Amino acid sequence: MSAVAGLSTAALPARFGLRARRRAATAAAFLLSLPLLRTHTLTGLYLVVTVLGAAYAPHLVTVFGLT
Repeated sequence: MSAVAGLSTAALPARFGLRARRRAATAAAFLLSLPLLRTHTLTGLYLVVTVLGAAYAPHLVTVFGLT
């Protein structure tokens, strides 16, 4: 999940700048981490963390681009 999201970051148009990408990825990570507060089973945790991984690769790619 994370690798697909990271690779798809390259397909974004150049007019969607790095700072806007970082803000969007940070907001996505925050929103996708909220279900962790309600997860009480191992299966639920697995599902939430798998989906949450989709926000971390774009964030890392963008931060590396900014530095």
